[in-house]
Amino acid sequence: MAVNIVYVDELPYSSRGELCRVLDLSEEWEELGGYHMGFDVQTLAIIRRANLRGASPTSQLLNKFSERNGTIRHLFIMLARMDHQRAMFVLKPYVEERYHPLLRLGGIMQGG
Repeated sequence: MAVNIVYVDELPYSSRGELCRVLDLSEEWEELGGYHMGFDVQTLAIIRRANLRGASPTSQLLNKFSERNGTIRHLFIMLARMDHQRAMFVLKPYVEERYHPLLRLGGIMQGG
């Protein structure tokens, strides 16, 4: 059963931090922001500069997505379209079970 939170800005600190680490390391936050979330090139350039400030670009992107009332379910679906299984696994506890099949069976070690 999904934890009863809806919006990205409600994610627990530890889960948000893990999601940021995963997307920052793969540098796929830019595809997520530009192609899937529809942010323009200028906005993505500003977000990209977060690295220069020692901040997480993914965290900056999630802040922008939150300004649009972005939901965890919508983020999960966008990550599924990218086939970003590791990031999806971080969000799995926060989406309804009917979305869990979007995670490939055996694609990620489940439970630990």
